[in-house]
Amino acid sequence: LELVGKIERIIQRHTYEPEELINYIKELEMLYPRKAGLIDELTGLFNHRYLVLRLAQEVERAHRYKLPLNLLLLDIDYFGRYVRERGEFYGNLVLKKVAELLKKNTRGSDVIVRYGGDAFAIILANTSLEAARSLGNRFSAIIKNHPFLYAETLPKGKVTVSVGLVFLQKQTAEELLWCAERALKEAIKKGGNRVEVYEPV
Repeated sequence: LELVGKIERIIQRHTYEPEELINYIKELEMLYPRKAGLIDELTGLFNHRYLVLRLAQEVERAHRYKLPLNLLLLDIDYFGRYVRERGEFYGNLVLKKVAELLKKNTRGSDVIVRYGGDAFAIILANTSLEAARSLGNRFSAIIKNHPFLYAETLPKGKVTVSVGLVFLQKQTAEELLWCAERALKEAIKKGGNRVEVYEPV
């Protein structure tokens, strides 16, 4: 707090609730993500913890102002096999290139996150479901058509991705993430290299 000049703001108040202090800290984390440890060192993207914080904000904003919001999860097909056959060095090159391709093909308002391992998440605010689906297909095609080293060793002869997509309805941030994971699992189950949209039961 001292580093960013916020300590005085808190000291001047005689009493404050723990929840208020937590909100101050979250605010600072969002303003200074690298200092707060919210950046993935390999890809330079935001990390999973940032996603949790930011998604909660975006869901609250979307509900409050009745704005469209989509969450997209993207997983590299057969990535474990690729790393076993070619090694961690080339696996990391693939991860960094996928991160770069995603950054080049998203808007400044879109939030790209390394979700973990070989998975990425993208928060698409103010985006219709059809536009989000088109983006998912575009990401899939861009990655599939990129000449990754040793991609021929993979089952499809190329690096491909599975994509799970969910459109915000009445879900909480946690529920939205769960729905996106279900859609991603369905895409993987169907053989990968496809976009699956979550369908409520």
